[in-house]
Amino acid sequence: MFKTTKISTVTKKNILITGASGLIGKRLTELLLQKGHSVAHLGRSAKKGTIPSFVWNVEQQKMDANALTGIDT
Repeated sequence: MFKTTKISTVTKKNILITGASGLIGKRLTELLLQKGHSVAHLGRSAKKGTIPSFVWNVEQQKMDANALTGIDT
């Protein structure tokens, strides 16, 4: 059996989300920000906005070196 933890009781984290431009990623971003977490996005192109965004080129297997700096999970 899995142990569950209410998200509101979890220590604040710095979280990197892949697929953040999709339906689930957008909602997950909103939820995590509401709970006080810091969020950054990793995707095929950098997005302008208030959330830090980093580039990940899957085909070339290259990722922005700064994307993981300070990330907890």
